[in-house]
Amino acid sequence: MKEKKLISIIVLFLSAGSFVWAEGPVNNKYFVLENGLKVFLEEKTNIPLLHIGFGINVGSKNETDESSGLVHMLEHLILLGSSTIHSREQLVEKIRQNGLFFNAHTSHDLMTFAMSVPSVNTDAALDILREKVFNLKLTAEELEKEKKVILEELSQEEDDPVKLSIRLSLQALFKGHAYARPVGGEKSIIRDARAEILDGFYKKYFVPSNCSMAVVGDFKMETMERKIKEIFGKLERAAPVPQDFKNVLPIGKNVEIKRELDITQAHLVIGFIAPGTNGPDKLAMDVLEQILGEGVNPLLFRPLGGRRRLAESVSIRYITLTYGGAFLIHLVLDAGKINSAKSQLLAFLKGLRSFQFSKEDHIHRTDPWITDYLVTAKTWMQLAYEQFREQGLNMALSYARYMLTHNTDEDDKRTYNERLEAVSSSDLQNAAYDYLGGRRYVKIVIVPKKTKKDKE
Repeated sequence: MKEKKLISIIVLFLSAGSFVWAEGPVNNKYFVLENGLKVFLEEKTNIPLLHIGFGINVGSKNETDESSGLVHMLEHLILLGSSTIHSREQLVEKIRQNGLFFNAHTSHDLMTFAMSVPSVNTDAALDILREKVFNLKLTAEELEKEKKVILEELSQEEDDPVKLSIRLSLQALFKGHAYARPVGGEKSIIRDARAEILDGFYKKYFVPSNCSMAVVGDFKMETMERKIKEIFGKLERAAPVPQDFKNVLPIGKNVEIKRELDITQAHLVIGFIAPGTNGPDKLAMDVLEQILGEGVNPLLFRPLGGRRRLAESVSIRYITLTYGGAFLIHLVLDAGKINSAKSQLLAFLKGLRSFQFSKEDHIHRTDPWITDYLVTAKTWMQLAYEQFREQGLNMALSYARYMLTHNTDEDDKRTYNERLEAVSSSDLQNAAYDYLGGRRYVKIVIVPKKTKKDKE
């Protein structure tokens, strides 16, 4: 894609997984270093802070069954370990001295690093980032230390009904796809991980041509471009890493999984395959998520509330990835109500094909108390969007993700608000029918563990 065209669309940033146009005049620039590192800069001088988002196109999707969890382990070691230049303790001291916030995250698609620092310490932040990401020193001592931390994280996940249900849902929905492997990995692989295996992973994926960098904050464009070229331009060029993955396919049959945990209430998750980050129906599904599970009175309480009170709480998690997505509806309820809640929920979702989301659907009615679900959802989403734009670190991370995950030839020049306003009730009806109404689903049930008295 030509640079001028990419510059015109790179001002899109991800808001809860969807790409949106930045509103109003902004001073930004996109360029690619000779070694392949993608860079996006945006001046935001209202606060004397600098925010950096750095992305590496490697996640659990790039693992195999024999290396499940190694990417997440690398994230821990880069964030908390030593480099070939400084020890862990020295790096911690440099971070503290410069007032630097530094964190990292691994997903199915990407590994990202987030940094915020007073703009007067820009040079130090850039130096630390380059050293941390591209000069990792793997030591046996630090590897064993992080193994213990990660194994504890996995144990906590197994005992958490929310995290466990999400993991089981994604494994079932994405079965046969690279996304089926959990981000945290498998305990047996973590225990047996060796430095030489991690080093091979590190050298393959942590090259500039497989990375992106976005800087948002208080700086001068020419000065920042020069600094980045001086600090990151010296990194050796390597061939781009092939990223050849197919889109997620619908599941062939319904899947039901049951687990017992030491909990007091049951958890029911109904999950569906949904559009990914680049899907044309992504924004319609965002609106459906808002209407069904967010706000003061989520629509899903209609079939699950009332006198029968089939669920104590209802929440939705719409997970969007580059090659597909998952729409998970999570209920907390009494174990005896699971079957009734499931039946009512599925029947309600099927009926959304003809649901009246907007006042315009009520052709022959003028009742002032008719709820316009569509307008209400758009209002909340526009408010969230405006709040998001004020958060420089989230913007930097979103730009960095966008440069690595956007794989469509974007010609739609409408702003996010313009796209949102264009979403109609029929769009919601069609999306609900296509993804929630008649599709196969995954059912995850987590119930309280039976006591000896229950068994008797």
